[in-house]
Amino acid sequence: MEPFPDQGVRHFNREGEISVLPPATPQESDDFTFEIEEKLTPDGIEVRFKSTNIPGAYLRQKDWRLLLEKPDGDPLFEGDSTFIRRFGQGGEPGQGEWVSYESKNHRTYYIRHKDFHLFVNQLLNEQDKKDATFLEHPLPSA
Repeated sequence: MEPFPDQGVRHFNREGEISVLPPATPQESDDFTFEIEEKLTPDGIEVRFKSTNIPGAYLRQKDWRLLLEKPDGDPLFEGDSTFIRRFGQGGEPGQGEWVSYESKNHRTYYIRHKDFHLFVNQLLNEQDKKDATFLEHPLPSA
């Protein structure tokens, strides 16, 4: 994660956060692990972040905060839990592995961290762009 490469995205108390890697306990490790559901659309690759340790729960934006919730019948849920993978807004040229996630429901708004909490905001300056740039890590093979 730009500019904190020793940090990872996790959920804690049902909120999206970033924390230091490696996790302190094996149980905490699961909070950092998401199944990334991908779907190719005309807008690009849409992704949803499904928790691996809370069945059926996804990261979604609600009131601009990233939360871990299960679908509740709210018609906004699917859009609020879907993001379009983009080239990293704050990455250096030639670093194609860095990505940013634009909100499907709120175009030009991206997942970003602020004070180690995850939000969906517009990117107004270079620091915002860095705070909205992440590196995806595949799960290790079993």
